[in-house]
Parts: sequence; structure tokens; C-alpha cells
Amino acid sequence: MTAQFRFAAVGDNCTDRLGLPIGRSLVGGNALNVAVQLARLGNRSFYFGAVGRDAEGERTRAELEANRVVVDHLRVGDRNTAWTDIKVLPSGERLIAAEDFGACAGYAPHEAELAILEAMDHVHIGWLDDGGALRR
Repeated sequence: MTAQFRFAAVGDNCTDRLGLPIGRSLVGGNALNVAVQLARLGNRSFYFGAVGRDAEGERTRAELEANRVVVDHLRVGDRNTAWTDIKVLPSGERLIAAEDFGACAGYAPHEAELAILEAMDHVHIGWLDDGGALRR
């Protein structure tokens, strides 16, 4: 039997809006992507972050849940869910054309969540607008 570790990923999520010729959007972001990949590897994975009260926030939650990521600490705020517009060049290279950090801007775990994070086997910190406080 393989041991199941408890991982937390803290920080960013966004909707990546890829321009033509791709012309689609994907849920992503550093911390969110790590949480999903760890869950897909069979670990107990928790996501700590923030989304808006919009369709993209609901989509983000649904994607996390569909990938068996625990979303008990997903905060829903009044700002929009973060997004990134990605320009796709003819070469296939992708460039960030514009972005809005939305609900992720200013997000930091609450004091009670810090105790939960301390009990994890590993904590991954993605983009987090807290001036390095969580790392310290």
C-alpha cells in the first residue's frame, strides 16, 4: 500500500484565456495546478486561495472538486476571479497580453488556516500577495 501524503497548495488561480488560433479558456494558476497534479498522483491535496462570485469562480471550484482537491479553504470574495489573456504567436509561443489578479490580490490564509497548514506534510506556495509573510 502506498502512503498518502497531505499536501497544501496556497495562492494563485486564474482563468487562462488563450487567443486565436487556440481560442479557448482553461482554469490554471501555479498553486491550483500543483494542487490538481498532487491529487492526480493519489495524494490528499488541499487548495487555499480565493475566487470571485462569478461564473469563473464556480468553474474553478468545479475543476478542483472534479480533480479530488479539497476546497474547504477556497475563499469566495467580491472581486472577480483572476484572469490572464494569453496571445498565441504563429510560432506557438505564448505571451501574457493582460492580466487581472482579481480575488487573488490581497489573499492570505487566516490565522486559523495557518495551524492547518502547519499540520500538512508539505506546503507549496504559489503567487501570493502577502509580502512573504506565509513563508516567514
